[in-house]
Amino acid sequence: MKVRRGEFAPAAVSLPQYLRAQGLTHVVAPMGTRSGEAGHAMGGYRILLYPFHGGGNLWSRGLTDRQWIEYG
Repeated sequence: MKVRRGEFAPAAVSLPQYLRAQGLTHVVAPMGTRSGEAGHAMGGYRILLYPFHGGGNLWSRGLTDRQWIEYG
């Protein structure tokens, strides 16, 4: 979950959703609300919910050589 005061930049939300819809399964995109919106406004904040992906934290373990090649 990401919480931000104010709005997210539109491209930060729509681009990952577009890439995921095009079949790029390595892209983690925010989940839409029941009404189809990307995120939910609550007070002065905007909330985005992302799917859970198990397997650890890339910040601590890094990418394999194969993952770097796929990443581009």
